[in-house]
Amino acid sequence: METYEIDTARKRHRHLRVPVFPDEAQAIEENAKRAGMSIARYLREVGQGY
Repeated sequence: METYEIDTARKRHRHLRVPVFPDEAQAIEENAKRAGMSIARYLREVGQGY
């Protein structure tokens, strides 16, 4: 994964809700942990193709 600078001037204001099955949530949580990321960051990066 690439490293990105944190933009302290910008804040995220929009939240997206995505329904998932319990097994999907567990897989996402495990993948995020394995990648060393928060779930939110993991989903943002996967969703953007990183």
